Amino acid sequence: MTSVDLKPKTDYKFDKPKEYAVVFYNDEYSEMHFVTHLLQQYFGHDFHTANRLMLQVHQEGSAVAGVFSYDVAEHKALRCMEDAKKAGQPLIVMPEALE
Repeated sequence: MTSVDLKPKTDYKFDKPKEYAVVFYNDEYSEMHFVTHLLQQYFGHDFHTANRLMLQVHQEGSAVAGVFSYDVAEHKALRCMEDAKKAGQPLIVMPEALE
């Protein structure tokens, strides 16, 4: 009979999952209060933080709403884009890989 080693292997190496920023882009048409609302609803920002990020989008062209795993970032960006489309807003929200 052959001997079998039943001890679990404990030296597995896992890479940290890549992180993605959810970025809002300025389009000159989306309403400021709508952008603030999305930042509060989908990213949990309080009014003052959401307003500051909205102003950053408006003045600088973009802002990071949050950093997540790819699946979460993609889902949040998609939900924002769906809400924007329903509201007739041309808002662009995209997940972007962080280095």
